Amino acid sequence: MKVEKSLKNLMAIVCMMVMALSFNSCSNDDDNENFICYIAEGNITGSDLGATFAISDYTTAIKSVFGGTTNGSYTAKDTEVIAACDAVYQKHKINHPTWKGQIKIKKAYADKMGEIISSSYIKTYDY
Repeated sequence: MKVEKSLKNLMAIVCMMVMALSFNSCSNDDDNENFICYIAEGNITGSDLGATFAISDYTTAIKSVFGGTTNGSYTAKDTEVIAACDAVYQKHKINHPTWKGQIKIKKAYADKMGEIISSSYIKTYDY
């Protein structure tokens, strides 16, 4: 009888802990802790081999905004990323006027596990 009562009390405590953790994990307080990353996507074609490296030029420019090691942070830097990518686009248009295609710069939000939870394009470059 005493063991049964102890098990019931233990089960009640476990249930309360599970519910408390469930409510905590659904909280919106962590929204500002999402990692914001910027990604260059698209396809460029041209008569020279450089067209195959066009996206890497944008990726390098994006990383330069964040110190050269990553393509994002916990703080949005849309203006800085667009300025860096605009410079790449201008350089490409001058040095490779025959390239064709499109590059899009995506802003993505990732949760603590690295899963993308939302994204949108912030700039498109037409060649």
